[in-house]
Amino acid sequence: MNRRINSKLFMICVLVIAIIGCTQHTPAAVTGSVPPDQAAPASPIVETTTTMTPKHETTSLQPLSDDVLPVLQVTAGTTTIPAVQGSYCWGTKGCADFVGGAAMLKGQSLPTIQAGTSVKLHFPYTPEPAAIELIQYPLRQSEETSNSYVQSTADQPISITIHDGAFQAPQKAGDYYYEFGASWMSEDGKYSNGQTSFVF
Repeated sequence: MNRRINSKLFMICVLVIAIIGCTQHTPAAVTGSVPPDQAAPASPIVETTTTMTPKHETTSLQPLSDDVLPVLQVTAGTTTIPAVQGSYCWGTKGCADFVGGAAMLKGQSLPTIQAGTSVKLHFPYTPEPAAIELIQYPLRQSEETSNSYVQSTADQPISITIHDGAFQAPQKAGDYYYEFGASWMSEDGKYSNGQTSFVF
């Protein structure tokens, strides 16, 4: 499964969620949409960590396999959020490139969660990825194609910190999607042992 890294490949897991506020709402906030003129400034970019698995969950981890793509599990409380497979290079599966971004969400429904909810990301495998990245994007429904989405210009994309396998959903009501990438390296750090990505 070792292969030299020829280019930076982020595997993106796109998780699409609708965030609803906990206080009084306008009708737009209840549906998870915020008009552009009410958009708040983008949050500051923060450094991403590589802590994916809480210590108490390490006993349920499985060894990675060259023949099986790792599957990202995303949950918010009791809500399971589907993660759409993005681009990857993995063992006997080879490499596959997907368009990525909001286009990956066509036909997907938007789970709705409370603002500020803890969202858990879990790879039930060992070893953990050597590097991970999570980017948050504002989302809106496409005006041209039904049941599809495009990236909104209401806010700027921001990098999200993952700590103990979780991050906090935005406090501001609205629709968001996430691109998640993970990569594994050889012990000497010279070769890639696989990369994958998701959108949710």
